[in-house]
Amino acid sequence: MIRQRSILVVLLLSGCSSPYGADDGRADDAPPRREVDAGSSATDAGIPEATPDAGADAATDPCEPACEAGFVCKAGACVRPASCAEWRAVDASPSGLRTIADATTGEQQVYCDMETDGGGFTLLMRISAGVSGDPFTILTGAPRNDGVAAQITPFVTSDHYVSRLVARWGNGLAPEKVRAHVYDAGKVQKVALEFSGSESTPTTFFAASRLISSPWTDVGTPTFFSASGDPGNKRRFFIGRGYQTCETDTGWLLLRGSRGLLDPQPACGYELPADRVRIFYAAGATATTWSGPHGEGSSFAIFVR
Repeated sequence: MIRQRSILVVLLLSGCSSPYGADDGRADDAPPRREVDAGSSATDAGIPEATPDAGADAATDPCEPACEAGFVCKAGACVRPASCAEWRAVDASPSGLRTIADATTGEQQVYCDMETDGGGFTLLMRISAGVSGDPFTILTGAPRNDGVAAQITPFVTSDHYVSRLVARWGNGLAPEKVRAHVYDAGKVQKVALEFSGSESTPTTFFAASRLISSPWTDVGTPTFFSASGDPGNKRRFFIGRGYQTCETDTGWLLLRGSRGLLDPQPACGYELPADRVRIFYAAGATATTWSGPHGEGSSFAIFVR
């Protein structure tokens, strides 16, 4: 015992560290420290460099791996686009069916117009000529053919189409622009109207005060310019003037709803047959007299963006 204590005293006096424990704060089994010269790097000294934070790229590309076709990245998750406008940002495909996911109405198929005015317009309604019905009550009624792919088109079919998104218009759906188009049986656009959609609803967007552009130069202040039009005569989405006799009825656009034999207001000759929807429009740059030459369309469609 005396011999061990003597050795310990000698070691301490000579400046050597104790063999029984470290005094530099390191664990007993820690590797010895390695000093790095001022001109050398940590790597040169065998010390591994710090690796980049795995989440560093998340701010610039939060979805890894990238979202598959038909989805967009939001808040780090791949989700369906909420509109045709969002589809436009990720898909350059031509107009046609797309799947969107509205926060309230859920996932659904819609028709996206990807060419007109930069694209990104969602079809909300289509009226087919030759089919019975009242265009205004169809617009304000329940969804129609909402899940039938063959009916989700701006072109004429055997029935009408109303998206469930119409019920969201003015109640969560706030379009900046609204477009109303007339097409012929060959799917050629014959009339294009553009409206401001700001603070609009399905029944208020169609107004002279909201009109941005049209193919006519003399719309001015018409006698009628509204979606409800002349309810007694079932003249809807009606832009008209000179409203006195069948021979002198003049205007730019008219969707005539179907009328029964017992309808209190008889149809004008140019409206016959009256048991189906008819779509009339002024084919030139100015108003036309309906009893004379005028254009007749096969479908009427409403889009929003």
